[in-house]
Amino acid sequence: MRIFVGFLLALVLNGWVGAAPPPDHLSPPTISQITPSGFRVSWIPYAQFSPRTHYQVQIDHALYGSSLFGTTTQVEGQSPGTTVAVSVVTFHDGHVIGVSSTTTVLLGPAAPAPVYATEITSSTFRLTWRPVPTADHYRIYLFPEQLLQTVPASVTSLVLGPFTPGASLTVTVVAVNPSSPSAPSDPVWVRLKPPAPRLEVVADEIGTTSFRLRWTVAEGATGYTVYRDGEAVGVTDASTTTFLVASCSPGLVARARVVARNATGESDASNEVAVLLKPARPDRPWATEIATRSFVLNWRLVTGAESFQVFRDGEWHVANVAAPTTSVRLSSGLNPGDTVSMTVKARNATGDSEPSEPVVVTLLGGGGASSPRFLALIENLNLPSGRLGLRAGDQVDHWPLITPDGRRVTLADLLGGKPTLVLVVPATATDPAAGAMSRLSRPGLAVLVIRVGAAPAREARPEERPVSVQGDEPAIVSSADRSPGVAERSLDPAALADGWLASAGWPFEEPLPLAMTIDPRGRIRGRTADLEAAVLEELVDKTLWESLPPASDTAPTAGRSRFDALHRGP
Repeated sequence: MRIFVGFLLALVLNGWVGAAPPPDHLSPPTISQITPSGFRVSWIPYAQFSPRTHYQVQIDHALYGSSLFGTTTQVEGQSPGTTVAVSVVTFHDGHVIGVSSTTTVLLGPAAPAPVYATEITSSTFRLTWRPVPTADHYRIYLFPEQLLQTVPASVTSLVLGPFTPGASLTVTVVAVNPSSPSAPSDPVWVRLKPPAPRLEVVADEIGTTSFRLRWTVAEGATGYTVYRDGEAVGVTDASTTTFLVASCSPGLVARARVVARNATGESDASNEVAVLLKPARPDRPWATEIATRSFVLNWRLVTGAESFQVFRDGEWHVANVAAPTTSVRLSSGLNPGDTVSMTVKARNATGDSEPSEPVVVTLLGGGGASSPRFLALIENLNLPSGRLGLRAGDQVDHWPLITPDGRRVTLADLLGGKPTLVLVVPATATDPAAGAMSRLSRPGLAVLVIRVGAAPAREARPEERPVSVQGDEPAIVSSADRSPGVAERSLDPAALADGWLASAGWPFEEPLPLAMTIDPRGRIRGRTADLEAAVLEELVDKTLWESLPPASDTAPTAGRSRFDALHRGP
């Protein structure tokens, strides 16, 4: 008994009772350098270690690898994110002398997969990946090793940025658990969209139906798309930063944007510019209330016009008229019998339209009717087959004519805002207007003569155009509506001296000679086959006047009202 008590006392004195035993080969192994697929195992050697002592690691109660004499080894080939139990078996003299306690090991997580980018803009994009088991947070890196952001395990999608617009980026995602980070995910390459261009309008190239845009270069762009009023109207390559936008509506506002594009897609739209186009060219004006020293010029309203400018003889600016007014009375600088050419321009805040076609206006007074002008048809009248009649109200201002210098005109170009007496006679008629001119003293009345039929002539060479002149006025020969087998003719010089004309046929059923009264709009008001002066005078009075125009501008009469009603524009 005394011996046993003494043994216990010795144990207490040496600290062996009530304390853990010293570490030995049966203690749990030490784990370090944990990765997603492995770790390093270390242990305490057997106290009686000898060349006959060796060890082997055991993973989840299964021997791993081969036995070895050292006290540390690297374990590989494990599944990422798994938990394993690790112990060490000690062999001595061919016998198992002990198995250590186990150590539980959590391996590092698997690499996130798949990882992909969406919602790419000029400066940001969204990065998304699948959740990784055992991960408690994630790290996002910009290649090669720039940490962009750390997020908790609950976040598996986020928007990254801002970056430089148009830049090329490579990013990876790493999952992390308490043991270690994962391997980086497969890299994701992202090409950001180019920046939105900065847009401006080239002010000196705004027209009636077009305007030019210019914009700043967008970094990373491979081309540009131009939009007008929300519709794509053109594309350019990366080196072209200007575009002419055409086919616009005159006088209206067009809204334009430009987007840059690359392989990823289109940038945000540029700033929007609103472009006010110049107004369209006004239609040809017309004159009413023609007097000895004044007249009223009329024109149609033009879309988008804020005002109108009126010009006399091309360059003399004589009036400004605010829209929507479309007429103006002109009296300054006008004298009885004056002939003036009037044009109109439309204007808005952007600029002026092109001038209208001119209208020629001859004021009343100044010595009676004008001298007759000798003309002939030269083009096909585009009539249906068969001969047609001429009726009051028929529009004839489209009849084509030609001037001695080869300029093509129509009857409308020669009316000049005046009532006109047109005499259509055979080419052999002698002085057809002499009787009329002796009695038709109508202020502002014009007389045109068209000769039809054969005159002294020779066969024309193919390159000839049969044109002749009577004084300063055009005398033209027709080559249209010719009966089959009738050769084209040109005038003999002897005939030219007398003002004779040749024409290839009269396409209407009325016999010649024929007189017609035509209002300034080119409509037939009356006709007769009798060229006696009295008959012509009566025709003019009944169809163009009911009485002579007043002697002054200040005493309107029933006759003058009748005249205005007949020749008022649309």
